[in-house]
Amino acid sequence: MAVDLRQTHFRVGIDELAESTHGWYAAEDVNANMVPGLTFLLRFTEQEAGGTALANCDAQFQYNRNSLGWNNITTTSAVAKAVAAAAFANADNCTKRLVGTGTFETTGAGCTEDGLSGGTPNDIAASGNSETECGLQIVDADVDTGDTIQFRFTSPDAAVTYTVTPTLTVVSPFDQNAFRIRNDDGNETTATWVAAENINASLNVDTNYRIRFEVEETFLRASALTQQLQYNKNSAGWNNVNGTSLVVRSSLSPNVADAAVTTNQLTSSALGFVAGEFDEGDGGAGNPTLNNQQTEFEHCFQIRSADVVNGDTIQLRGVRFTTLNLFQTYTNTPTLTVIEAAAEALAGVSAGVSTAAGALAIAKALLGTSAGVSTAAGALGITRPLAALSAGVSAAVGALTVTAPGGSGDGAAHCDDWTIFFRH
Repeated sequence: MAVDLRQTHFRVGIDELAESTHGWYAAEDVNANMVPGLTFLLRFTEQEAGGTALANCDAQFQYNRNSLGWNNITTTSAVAKAVAAAAFANADNCTKRLVGTGTFETTGAGCTEDGLSGGTPNDIAASGNSETECGLQIVDADVDTGDTIQFRFTSPDAAVTYTVTPTLTVVSPFDQNAFRIRNDDGNETTATWVAAENINASLNVDTNYRIRFEVEETFLRASALTQQLQYNKNSAGWNNVNGTSLVVRSSLSPNVADAAVTTNQLTSSALGFVAGEFDEGDGGAGNPTLNNQQTEFEHCFQIRSADVVNGDTIQLRGVRFTTLNLFQTYTNTPTLTVIEAAAEALAGVSAGVSTAAGALAIAKALLGTSAGVSTAAGALGITRPLAALSAGVSAAVGALTVTAPGGSGDGAAHCDDWTIFFRH
């Protein structure tokens, strides 16, 4: 009878303790979620089912990301790589920890830290079995949250039939659980709040504000997190916030230093707190390690008047720094509404001036105005006299009231208020 080598069982292990005692992330033959950069163990049963012994059997671990094809796992492979394990040394023997039938190979050198196990010591008896286990990491730079990665072993010594094939789903084990918007008018603990927790707000342009996030790790995978702040203007797409970004830009705070540690100020999470960081320079804050815990990050920023108009909406979120991988969930994502001042200082204006939709449009010149202009609630009030009004004026909303007060001492003649109504 011909050799019939099969991959019949698997289990995803925790890299702890020893080969024979380490724990598991899931039950036997049950898929799992996995965090990039975290060392884990993957164990297979090598079952001979044809009644013919197989001597000197090698097992080469492979991965298949998003069904794009199978690739050997080595210490330098992309997507998934072999790494040193805490639970065993390379070429250690595996004890029997999975289901398998027949005689078990006890000296098969099944433990691997380079992706290749067995070889000369691994003699699988007829209708017997061996086990192999590899220390692995998912490579953060090569995957995205939600990717699926299948694993298997192949052998140069026999064709392998796959009874089961594990699939790991890449997770970023973090949840942007809460936010709160505050003014930049005090230190890390005393600055005042613009709105209540998880409540959106309307913000002025070119003004320092601070956004504070509460982030939880909920997958019980000890994971370090450095957060990169991003913005999304009018649902046009997400972009990094840093010291040169458009729309939303990192801004130096006179009240809190960059990388200052944060305290626990938000209240949505009941998990234990680990200090995070304050950011004022590049949009990045970190680097706490969380394991079923929560942290808080705070970023100082400005909305740039040059890049927005009144009424624009801007969402903010955190992602993983450098890789920009998304968090697993975003329970709360803030939305800011832009307030852009309708006031224009018109002194000798000779051409049309326009502002954002919902604010003010001066379609033709107000010639010879002699002083500043202020607005309120959709109307334009000119509080100093007009030397000449040479053309029509239109506005998006409201009316224009021109007052030339008598007795001002500036030589102006007294006249009644003029009210000019506008059409859109």
